[in-house]
Amino acid sequence: MAWNNLTFVECSLLTSSKMTQLQNNFSALADQDGGAPLVVFPNSALIANAGLRSTGVGSIALVSAASGFLSPLVSSLGTAHAGSGFIAPQVSSFGTIHVSSGISGMNIDRHTPPMHIQGLVIANNSTDADHDIDIATGEARDTTDADTLALAAALTKQIDAAWAVGDDAGGMDTGAVAIDSWYHVWLIKRTDTGVVDALFSLSVSAPTMPANYDRKRLIGSVLTDGSANILGFQMFESLSGIRTYLWDDPPLDVSVTNLGTSAITYTLSVPPGYRVKASMNVISLRAADKPVVYIRNPDVNDEAPSASAAPLASTGAESNYGQSAQIEILTDTSAQISARGSAAGITLRITTLGWEE
Repeated sequence: MAWNNLTFVECSLLTSSKMTQLQNNFSALADQDGGAPLVVFPNSALIANAGLRSTGVGSIALVSAASGFLSPLVSSLGTAHAGSGFIAPQVSSFGTIHVSSGISGMNIDRHTPPMHIQGLVIANNSTDADHDIDIATGEARDTTDADTLALAAALTKQIDAAWAVGDDAGGMDTGAVAIDSWYHVWLIKRTDTGVVDALFSLSVSAPTMPANYDRKRLIGSVLTDGSANILGFQMFESLSGIRTYLWDDPPLDVSVTNLGTSAITYTLSVPPGYRVKASMNVISLRAADKPVVYIRNPDVNDEAPSASAAPLASTGAESNYGQSAQIEILTDTSAQISARGSAAGITLRITTLGWEE
């Protein structure tokens, strides 16, 4: 079988005819019927037989004489893997590569965007809901945007045991589980073996990593109660990727009778260390007049609530009757919101339903 030299130009399509010729070339190579094919890629990367010569900074192409596989590597985007077929092209930002039918073994890498996360939904374990967390399959970019951490099989980790590799194993990075504490769930990876696992840590930024694990990504948070048990919650992932948590038993985080015309900061049952959108049921009341209450993120301006002027109000209060509302407010990094009334002596109660991140 004869072989022909082929040239690929930037932004051009990998046509059916070229795919057919590539297939013939590799057959010729395998049969040793005329030497190795010469394939020219953008930026003057050349291959010949089993050797390699690169005269440019861009694509590097490598042919294995033994297998006849073509596996171009694009330095700016990552590595394309040669599977069991003839060619495994890397998709780049130049355009689309169209693959002819009948050519198998395509394995196309993609570069996921920074902060990408998909799946990896966490939940209380059905057997030991107080101490174990299930992590669904999924993937996420690591905190340095250097690697994608992919969890191929669901994983269960135990918060009441020291970390150990594997499913249904300990998950605590250091120390013993504490009462009334937020623990952050980290997906971790060791790049020397590719093993992906998970752990719990009090740290929202720097968990204590097991030996040889060098990649990490925060994927969720859980809260323990006065007995060091994980509180029950539900987590959902929307089609657009929004990650929502709802408490099974929403806590009453605020219950005061002294809210007045000066802002007061309150802490909610949402994770500290990063901003989340808290969902709350709010009720306010006062024995006289009809005051209003403004609830806001503590980082924005402290302004007086009003029934007619900006910023208006989050909820109002009728004399001797409560006014309720369900609102969402972005917290600060201390899991706090701020509230201010239009009069003194307002009763304010807030139950935290959950949060989005």
